[in-house]
Amino acid sequence: MNYKRNKLVQTRIEAWKAHCTRSKIHSNSGMYTQCDEYYRLLELGDSIIAHLMLAYANDRSGFWYELLHETVHGFGNKTGLRAIIFKDQYIAWNEWFQKGEDSQAPRWNNGIRAVTG
Repeated sequence: MNYKRNKLVQTRIEAWKAHCTRSKIHSNSGMYTQCDEYYRLLELGDSIIAHLMLAYANDRSGFWYELLHETVHGFGNKTGLRAIIFKDQYIAWNEWFQKGEDSQAPRWNNGIRAVTG
């Protein structure tokens, strides 16, 4: 069952990455985070965080931070970021993944970094 689950996650990640590649000409983050491929990953819940971080490590310029934010903090809880420094997003999420407690996951409310405990 674990093998099937891993294959499902990888298939959905690859589908989302393909969608993002097709949408690269758009500057609106909605093109990347409001699509079936994105929602199908969210359906899998927080059990795929490690899978997402592995993919994120290989593609630090994508909207992984937004997917992680909604996976950790709940569907519909987008960051609200207007200006994105992809490198900084990766650093924040990787630091949390490597060393942080669940409650310390990066969190933004309407584009403002929220204090985590």
